[in-house]
Formats: sequence, C-alpha cells, structure tokens
Amino acid sequence: MKIGDFVCPKCGEKLFKTTTEPKTYEELFDAMICLKCGCRITKDDVRRQALDVLDEFFRKSLSEKVANRSRWARLSSVICSSN
Repeated sequence: MKIGDFVCPKCGEKLFKTTTEPKTYEELFDAMICLKCGCRITKDDVRRQALDVLDEFFRKSLSEKVANRSRWARLSSVICSSN
C-alpha cells in the first residue's frame, strides 16, 4: 500500500461513495461505503491502515539505514585492511 492509498478492509477496493454530505471529520467516516462490497468504513479502519502505513515506512527506513551502515562497515574494513 502506498502512502495516501486507502482500501476497503474487506475487499481491497479503493473506490468509495458517501451516503450523506459529511459536515464533520467524524461524519466523513460514518458516511463512507465501499463501492464494490458495500462495507461501511469506520474511523477505526482508517486509523488501522494509517498505522500500518507508518509501520511499513519506519521498517523500510530502518532497514535501509542498517543496510547502508553494513555497506559502509564492509567498505571501511576493506579500505583499512588494504593499508
């Protein structure tokens, strides 16, 4: 899932409709319905997916830093051992 993508928790569809014109933040989620399966999207569904996106982002970020650190450690050991 890319940042910004929200999918239906039941079928994975990205298209939604609203049953009413939401006037508040809370009403936005109460009014969202998946176009494919009819699942009503809740604030908890959105929160859960947002946390999953953040978790994935930080895991990738940390793994890239660890990989870069390992590359630099190997490179520096090769440079130091060749002197």
